Amino acid sequence: MIDVIEEIQYGCESHFCFETPYAPLIYASLLSAEDVTGGKSHAVCQMCGPNRVELRVYAVDVRALRAALNSWLRLFSVAAEMCELSEDQR
Repeated sequence: MIDVIEEIQYGCESHFCFETPYAPLIYASLLSAEDVTGGKSHAVCQMCGPNRVELRVYAVDVRALRAALNSWLRLFSVAAEMCELSEDQR
């Protein structure tokens, strides 16, 4: 039996590259959320240097892109804040 997976056509894309000393930690935390994809959007996170994290968000339309960006940028922000707090506690 072969499962047929419907391919979604994403019409909108947004790309961010963040430079931070916490890049590996932030990448690791975002990577676990990458598996959670909605039907209207998809995100890809990858390291693009020792201190750089790249985030690409794809969506079927502008509304879905806005919603996905709200979520992903908030996840990034919280991860960065937790890294800073952790460092302050040392």
